[in-house]
Amino acid sequence: CLSCPLATADLGDSARRHIVRCAESQRDGSHLIRLSSLRVLRDPAMRPLFYGLLQHEEWQVQAHALLGLAEIDADDGLDPLLVTQVDPIAREQAISTAIDLDLLDHESMQELLDWNRLETTNRLLLMAELQNAGIPIDKERLRELSDDNDLIIAGVASLLLANDGDEAVL
Repeated sequence: CLSCPLATADLGDSARRHIVRCAESQRDGSHLIRLSSLRVLRDPAMRPLFYGLLQHEEWQVQAHALLGLAEIDADDGLDPLLVTQVDPIAREQAISTAIDLDLLDHESMQELLDWNRLETTNRLLLMAELQNAGIPIDKERLRELSDDNDLIIAGVASLLLANDGDEAVL
């Protein structure tokens, strides 16, 4: 009988097993679509699944896990500590998507910038977002980056400095 406590527990366990199987990697990438669908639910009961997926071998799954957790707790948004725990490509995707979805506040951006192992491209993206919001950014760090061997990084850093009034760098 479906009203029996044992039947309800069995259905819950069965549902959990099915959801976990949905997140297993598929050659055609269909698991990523399923993860995206699970994120849309914003269901707090999905926290354990998303936390578990932070350690997944695929960076795409890690990015979905970060975003899923951020969407469940939209007021808190993307957790800077969790961002530091994943693959660099997952980190890059999660940061840029979180910015687009307003899941990364200025304080969290500053926390990420304080992390000394943050990739330069992420650092520049966060600095640009903060500058756009009118929040002061580290000009010394930007000056260092404007001399980077990577011309794209040097160019973006120089543009951020110029946008902040330092036209000599151009």
